Amino acid sequence: MASSGGFKKNVSNTSTGLENVTGTEYRQRSRQCLTVVPTARNWFSIFATTVVVMILVNIYYVHNNNHVRGALSRDLSDKDRFLNGNENYVNVISDLKRQLARAEEEIHTLQQQKDQHEQQQQQQRQQQSLQQGEAQKDEPPSDGTSQSPICQKIPLLSRQPTPSTSSLWSSHLSHIFASSRHPRDDSFLFHDFTAVLLHLLSPLRLSRSVKTLPRHSDVGHAVEKLIARYDYLQNKDKRKKKDVVPPLRILVMGGSVTLGVRCAWNPITSQMGRYGRLGCAWPLRLEKFINLLLGFDGVEIENVSIGGTNSEMATYMYQWGLLGRDPDIVIHAYSTNDMHVLSSEHARVRGLSLEDAVFETTQSFIRAVLSPRRRRRGAGDEDCGGRRPPLLVFLNEYLGNEQREIVTTTAVGQIMTLLCGYYNVMSVSYADVVRDWVYADTKEGWFSPEWYDEKGGFVREIHLPTGGHISIMWIIAYNFLNALTLFCSHDTRKGGANTEGQYGYHDNHNGLPTLKSQTPIANGPAIRADDIIPPELTKNTSLETISQLWHEAPAITASSTSPNCPSSSSTPSLCPFAWVCGLQNMKDEKHLQAVMKSPRVVNLDGWVVEKESNKMGFVPQKPGASFTVSYENLPTAVDSVTLMVMKSYGEKWDASRISVTVSEKGNAGDNWVPALEEREITGFHESHVSVTYTYYMELKRELPMGSSLKMDIRLIGGSYFKIQGMAFCGS
Repeated sequence: MASSGGFKKNVSNTSTGLENVTGTEYRQRSRQCLTVVPTARNWFSIFATTVVVMILVNIYYVHNNNHVRGALSRDLSDKDRFLNGNENYVNVISDLKRQLARAEEEIHTLQQQKDQHEQQQQQQRQQQSLQQGEAQKDEPPSDGTSQSPICQKIPLLSRQPTPSTSSLWSSHLSHIFASSRHPRDDSFLFHDFTAVLLHLLSPLRLSRSVKTLPRHSDVGHAVEKLIARYDYLQNKDKRKKKDVVPPLRILVMGGSVTLGVRCAWNPITSQMGRYGRLGCAWPLRLEKFINLLLGFDGVEIENVSIGGTNSEMATYMYQWGLLGRDPDIVIHAYSTNDMHVLSSEHARVRGLSLEDAVFETTQSFIRAVLSPRRRRRGAGDEDCGGRRPPLLVFLNEYLGNEQREIVTTTAVGQIMTLLCGYYNVMSVSYADVVRDWVYADTKEGWFSPEWYDEKGGFVREIHLPTGGHISIMWIIAYNFLNALTLFCSHDTRKGGANTEGQYGYHDNHNGLPTLKSQTPIANGPAIRADDIIPPELTKNTSLETISQLWHEAPAITASSTSPNCPSSSSTPSLCPFAWVCGLQNMKDEKHLQAVMKSPRVVNLDGWVVEKESNKMGFVPQKPGASFTVSYENLPTAVDSVTLMVMKSYGEKWDASRISVTVSEKGNAGDNWVPALEEREITGFHESHVSVTYTYYMELKRELPMGSSLKMDIRLIGGSYFKIQGMAFCGS
């Protein structure tokens, strides 16, 4: 107790003594207090505390080890049970997989049924709308404006003002998307790809494709035929067989791009065999797309494209009348091939630049299509008038890379726009829609050809991938819709106080005021109807002479000049003898063999029909092989002979060459005399691509009907040659 009291006293004294010390002294004394040596009693307390802590630590570790052992034991037991039940586990997983597969099949089936149901509903709505438009065709527009009776039959366009192309496109995107599915894409494998493409090709983007517009009358003629087709289908059971109204016929002419070569390139799948080239290409897609949008089979598209051909060959084929029933619309798709090595070679031989050659062949094609083709009434040669020319559309799909300089690759587009604007011909540009995307990344694979090989080298390639063909389908459809909306926006009202006013001005119409004077305003333009063929445009056409030439230009008419002329849907060929591999009547070997075995082909020695790499032709089997085409008593006048031959490269084609001799005689008893100088044609060229060249040979004189003509062909160089077409034709 004493020590305890002393301790307290010392502490108390110490505490009292600290009251007046400085801070430094306080810290020093505090350290001294901490270093006081503990007493024996303090040692015992420290020892006891240490023992208790050690016991507690041992108890914790023992408990924790028992817990871990228990957990490990349970885990091992679970693993044993898992291993013992592994077979059951595999069976369960297999069952789940089978159930999942069945569920996916059911979902896929339901989705197909849903898509089909939606398409059927869309078609029904379209038909109901058309029927409503038919019922209201005699009702005038609500605001008093006047519109073509044709447009009053189209519900979407019958209201005034006529909706814009972009608004119509945007408001029907779901229908456009559903109609874009390829008929062979059963599961809509390209669903997401199509959706993203449609998103990218917005109306604002699609409007870049509109270059020049067609003649107003051409659009009206096409729409009339389309509505007549619809009316026929609605009353088909009541019509006679002879009263069949065929679909609007669209003829597509082009090269290998339009045939669908390399169309299988896409980012979705490599399994494109079910489509085939033609099935993948945009013409077939466009036919299905338009008919689904219409809700009935209103159009048929015939793709007569031939690989390795250009506008020059197309002009001949069209003029010769080898394309079957006369088309209502012709789509020219040769922009890529017109910039091809074929066109470059033709230009070089004739001493022209490529641009001048493209200008010339493009204008020749336009004038050939726009010129009314005369029909004859058989042997009497009675003039049966001309058939109305079709609506002509030019498509520019060329992005490169026949030429690699950007400015050069755009030449064909500039020429197309110039000539189509001059002739009032419709032109559209796929290239201008996607050009900036392609230039920003020439390795992209949606819109441009595959220009880089596996090693990253830049290689020659002109063919578009799947995305390009889908895009062209929409671009052409958008331009058709644009032409239609503009046609229906045109005012056709007749009458008014100033009906006979200048340029058909109507008072108080569409917001225009009443003219204050009836006196015509002086020096206005002498406007002619747009249904003319403007004078040929050359480098010498000047502002000083163009007006006179313009007013002398012939009108485009479709009138018949004789009551004895039959109504016909096709124009007879100007060629008594003609064939071209790849056209409808010359798709496979048996058709060409039939021609070569006909009485027209004589002295056949060593020439056979061959189809290699999808390119058919007549080829020699031995040196000096020869044959003769003879036509006696010609049914029409003939003034030219034309050959279409393939040129290629390699050892097989080395030194390839034929001679061509053409002879004629007036009567059966006369002797054969030369109709033109003997020609030699080579089949080899340096370019590493196979193309078809056209050799047009004008006779010394026009052979009248009843004359005879023959052509002798002989292989005089090399061991191989390929003839892909020939013709005896008149103007």
